Amino acid sequence: MRQLSVISYCRQMLTARKARAAQRAKIRRRIESLESQLEQERRRAERYKKRSQRLTKKAKKACQHAETPRSKTRRLLRYCSVSNTVRRTLLFHNSVIDSIRSKYLESKTQLSKQRIRNLVMGRTVKNCKMKMFCREQFGFSSRVQFALKLRMLKSRPRTVLSEVKEFFLRDDVSRITAGKKETITKCKQKMQRRFLLDCLMNLHRKFLAENPSRKISYALFCRSRPFWVLIPSLKSLQTCLCKLHENLAFMARKLLTLHLIPSANLEALADSCSCDPNSKNCMYGDCEICKLKCPSVLSLCASDVRVTYPQWVSGSEEKTNKAGEIINVKITRKETVYSSQKDLLDAFNSLLIRFKKHVFVIRHQFSQYRYIKGTLSPNECIVHIDFAENFVCKYACEIQSAHFGGSQQQATLHTGVFYTGSGTDLTATSFCTISDCRHHGPVAIWACLDPALKFLKKAHPSVNTIHFFSDGPSSQYRQKLNFLFFCTKIQQYEFEKGSWNFSEAGHGKGPADGVGGALKRSADRLVSLGNDVNTPNVLFDALSATSNSVNLFFVSSDDIRKATELAPTTIKAIPQTMSIHQLTCVEFGKVKYRDVSCFCSDDRVSCGCYNAKEFLFNDSFVMQSAGPVPALDVPSSEVNDWKPVDELDQALVGKFCLIKYDGRAYPGKIIKVDIDDDDAMIQCMARVGENRFFWPVCLDIAWYMKQDILTLITEPTPIGRGRHCQVDPVVWQQVQQKLYG
Repeated sequence: MRQLSVISYCRQMLTARKARAAQRAKIRRRIESLESQLEQERRRAERYKKRSQRLTKKAKKACQHAETPRSKTRRLLRYCSVSNTVRRTLLFHNSVIDSIRSKYLESKTQLSKQRIRNLVMGRTVKNCKMKMFCREQFGFSSRVQFALKLRMLKSRPRTVLSEVKEFFLRDDVSRITAGKKETITKCKQKMQRRFLLDCLMNLHRKFLAENPSRKISYALFCRSRPFWVLIPSLKSLQTCLCKLHENLAFMARKLLTLHLIPSANLEALADSCSCDPNSKNCMYGDCEICKLKCPSVLSLCASDVRVTYPQWVSGSEEKTNKAGEIINVKITRKETVYSSQKDLLDAFNSLLIRFKKHVFVIRHQFSQYRYIKGTLSPNECIVHIDFAENFVCKYACEIQSAHFGGSQQQATLHTGVFYTGSGTDLTATSFCTISDCRHHGPVAIWACLDPALKFLKKAHPSVNTIHFFSDGPSSQYRQKLNFLFFCTKIQQYEFEKGSWNFSEAGHGKGPADGVGGALKRSADRLVSLGNDVNTPNVLFDALSATSNSVNLFFVSSDDIRKATELAPTTIKAIPQTMSIHQLTCVEFGKVKYRDVSCFCSDDRVSCGCYNAKEFLFNDSFVMQSAGPVPALDVPSSEVNDWKPVDELDQALVGKFCLIKYDGRAYPGKIIKVDIDDDDAMIQCMARVGENRFFWPVCLDIAWYMKQDILTLITEPTPIGRGRHCQVDPVVWQQVQQKLYG
């Protein structure tokens, strides 16, 4: 009996627990439902409350505008006891405001409204910070004020704004990026990013110093900066910087924090240590007056106080290669240097002497570059060249073993820009030579330049003087073998004379870097669309099929290897090669060199300024480097061969021509001629770009009237190893002028 009673009691307890749990769950659900309804009602009340506030404010504002000046004065002074003078002053204020507002609202033209705004929104209102109150009282719109500012900005003389824009785009003011992803787009205009090399305040002072006749405020100068010229930040990681600039900047910033020098502006400090910043003798340390001049020291430096500052230091380190051999590898890293204040100041002064020469060369080379571009004559051409970072070929879809390791091939991109025409009407033509050879030496340089120079000579046969501009790495452009090729090969391309100009070390960025970034960006876009770009040959064919404005050429590694076997191995070097910044050539195998560039002579290359010296290479080296004269793809007698078709006859069968279809020119081959109907059957090529054609798989054969046949041409020449061809550039240019004027 006792056990039964215990069991019954336990069952009752469990039943009661379940009932209480169910009741609590019901109450909890009820509470959550009520809280949700309460939140909804609260939001609804807030919404209606806000709507009521807005309607009240709007009605109050309408009531205020509907008030007369006298009633408004009474309302404002209802609870105030003021003198009669204050009351009459306030009444006059309200009367004037009401009169001006009514005149503004009654004005029907923007010109009359603008006059009223200019009358009211004066300097006094701005100084008293009453602009917002003035807009509320008179009903002026802030958008109208912004449009007025833009209109005033646009009304500025375009010459000043265009000069400011050109100033920002100079290579000594901003550096262009070479990365394929470093672009910025605004208003559907996509541009390569550029980063400023100095703060805007210093650049404004520099612009005013270079243009004393121009007056422009700092605010307008900053607003006139192009949108793709950016102020560098921590996110914009800068690479390929100048080591001398960076190390000296570290020292200057440390000395400025110690209050030993007046400024950390390196160029200003260098200018203060010379008699004339534009004099080569002063900046090179040849002037006896300012030879050992140093910046002024603001306070005494202690020889026992230790300081630390970073420096870029180069050294060698032993490493083990894949074969297990120990080799010495040159490395550069940023290290912390410990020294006393006196030692830091002495090191800074000694390094500043080198920096003066460095700054002068930078300024002078950029100024000469701008001078030759601004005064270029029709018989001259500027070629700005540089090697872009190698493009890593890739598949649209890759397995893991193909993505990592040595399975991926690299393509060498030698980019450049031609500048032709007169100084006021320059024409820029971009080009790039793609190669599967990864050598960047002089042999590879001239192998890449070979098709580009042929193209230049065909397109502009009147050019007889060529000016090269490049950076100055000792393994590529600034070395004895390249000097030898320069004075022996330009005559082979029918150039009479030329010059080769080098930028200062660490400051060689130019328009050629943007060409490489644009091509690599186009190649990556093709890969993202599902195309495999796995070899340099495929890269060339893929980029040639796109409608880009860059002229592409291909050079195989076999051609470079054969040229390497013919190149001389032992050449006498020109003295002080690393200090040379210009080479000029007028005679075959003979060069004239100097420390900085100069184009003051009539022929641009024969002046003797800056202590120019001559150097004659050995005859055996000259003949060995010259080799066989490269033949142009089209004989010189046929370059300007313009043969319009006057009469159709059977003798034209098998010849090539240019026909006009839908307003555009296409090359084709004449298959059949019908003399009675005065038309011809022509097999046409397909077009893939500007002067880029190929024979389609499905034959394009049709009858064309005689007036649709523009001219007879030679057979289109193939480009690279692909199936693309091009018409003679001179004939193509003449046809384009005839079609489009």
